[in-house]
Amino acid sequence: MKNKKLCKCGGEGSNNRWYPNRIHDLSKLLEAKIVGDEFHNMRKNMSYNLQHLEYLDETIKSLSLSSVILTQNFKIFVIIGMSIVECVFFHILKTANDCKKDEWKVIKKFNNHFELDGKKMQYCTEIKEKMVDPKIVPMGFDTMVNKIKGRKLLGTNEEIYKDLDLLKTLRNKVHIYDAAETDYSIFNKKEYDLMRGFLYQIFTKVIFSCDTDQELMLGFLKLDNC
Repeated sequence: MKNKKLCKCGGEGSNNRWYPNRIHDLSKLLEAKIVGDEFHNMRKNMSYNLQHLEYLDETIKSLSLSSVILTQNFKIFVIIGMSIVECVFFHILKTANDCKKDEWKVIKKFNNHFELDGKKMQYCTEIKEKMVDPKIVPMGFDTMVNKIKGRKLLGTNEEIYKDLDLLKTLRNKVHIYDAAETDYSIFNKKEYDLMRGFLYQIFTKVIFSCDTDQELMLGFLKLDNC
């Protein structure tokens, strides 16, 4: 049993292997909207993760997987998909100058202890230096979603915001230490299709503008009824 392979290529060399879309082509798609050298690493990470989604999609559709492994592939597809969505949202909010910035850097802290009415007390003093280049304060994903929804930055169709709320809840299932339900009961083809459809809308209709070749490149995200 342990000597069996998951799959075996028909021969040696690249011509006999399955490959996802090229990173170069995915980056070109992203560059149309996410512009500038400061976002180079973000675009690369998004491209890597889009490529991983395509791989997961191929395993889901092509391999005869156990129900547990299939469920975990659905889950990972959703979580990776939402990491891409998070990048898109961050870029939207940053370019709209809707990110809080911290202009001060703490260079020294003092903790002072004293007693008051027989109780031990402490007060802290911070010395801060004003930064020439203020840093963006990291935003939680919930904050991003609330800003995106509040300003209707994905358009006026309410269905996309309902889908976003569902996907946000599923994304939080990355935490498995205190689960009211198991992954097996939460993640099914329905959730996998929800993530695919949401990403396809983001990349072909809502945020990005794809040409025909790029739409074909993202065909693994397209649902049968689209």
